[in-house]
Amino acid sequence: MRSGGPGGPMTLALEGNTFSVTNGTNVTTYRLDGTPSTSDTPNGQVTSKASWKGDRIVIETTGQGPNGPTVTTATWYIEGDSLVRETSLPGPDGELMTRKTFFKRG
Repeated sequence: MRSGGPGGPMTLALEGNTFSVTNGTNVTTYRLDGTPSTSDTPNGQVTSKASWKGDRIVIETTGQGPNGPTVTTATWYIEGDSLVRETSLPGPDGELMTRKTFFKRG
C-alpha cells in the first residue's frame, strides 16, 4: 500500500511478526507480540507496543506531553475495499479525539 503525503510516499509491510511503516526515508518497525520499542521523534522519545487484536493491528505509543505522559493509539484494519488507519489521541480538553484515514490501491 502506498500513499503520498507531506512526508513523501508511505509503504507498509507485514512480515512474520513485524509491521513496518515507511514514510519518505523514515522507517518504523513494530514487533506484533507487544514487546515495547523506543524511538526518537522531533518531540522527544516515545515507547510503542503493537499487537494483533482480532483482525486489527493496534499500536499504542506513549510520549511525554506538556502535562505528563500521553498515549496515542493507531489501529490498522481492512474495511470494504480500504485499508483504514484509525488514530485516537487526547485532545486539549482531555477528551479522546479519533480520526480515520482510508487508503485505497491506486
